[in-house]
Amino acid sequence: MIKKISVIMCVYNNWEFLTESINSILNQSFSNFEFIIINDGSNKITKKILVNYKKKDERIILINQKNIGLTLSLNKALKMSNSEFIARQDSDDISYKERFMEQIKLFNSNKKIILCGSFADVINDKNQIIKSITNLPLENLDIKKKLLNQNTFIHSTTMYKLSAINKIGGYNNKFKYAQDYECWCRMSSEGDFANIPKKLIALRIHSESTSAKKSKEQNYYALKAKIFFNSKQIQNKKKFRNFKNVMYYLSRFDLKRKINFSDLNLKEKILLLKYPKLITKFFLKKFLLR
Repeated sequence: MIKKISVIMCVYNNWEFLTESINSILNQSFSNFEFIIINDGSNKITKKILVNYKKKDERIILINQKNIGLTLSLNKALKMSNSEFIARQDSDDISYKERFMEQIKLFNSNKKIILCGSFADVINDKNQIIKSITNLPLENLDIKKKLLNQNTFIHSTTMYKLSAINKIGGYNNKFKYAQDYECWCRMSSEGDFANIPKKLIALRIHSESTSAKKSKEQNYYALKAKIFFNSKQIQNKKKFRNFKNVMYYLSRFDLKRKINFSDLNLKEKILLLKYPKLITKFFLKKFLLR
């Protein structure tokens, strides 16, 4: 039975949406949590908002620091956590009131699950719903199968076991973006995954959001995570030992501008299969950064 969770939020400005985002956590129907907020070198307006909230609610643990980036800040928050489960939220998103309760019910019903997410509404800077994300796989096997090609979770919807993420060493500090996708890939061997078929958050898209400003960088790191994850799966499965089957499998990679593995010549393909570390130096550089 889950008695307490740790909520971690890393803040870098976004002061226009911060109040609503924090309130959505503080007003959850499940109220027994610690709320770890890392202020990652935000401006004075943002810092003032956070300090005021800290004074109002004793559940908030506020850390003010110089800017070190999201990945390092997430790992710092994980080390501070005193709960069995971690709930994530970005500082411009909104959690619906029953989010934590719904996720806790799922974990209590299935002890094998180590990570769960949910569907979501997508909103703009005026809180208008643009669309809904309801096409995510729900069951463990379906999630992990699709994970070979893309992220199967919305980061702000996730709740996971602290022991599971600690076992794999936390988020990868080498991933400035797509750190969640890379983390789920490594966590996939530690237990079961699930998505709840309910919209439990509002995911905000606006001109200053990472997905809007850093899409190229996000694609780079997501692709890097996907390639190494697939490489590991291929090495562990007998059906991929045949060279021809491996080539066919890797040709399914969808890269930017519809360029895929099959566009490499035979020599390049053989080199990459024989020396996977060349991927970061050659493959990504050749196709994604040109």
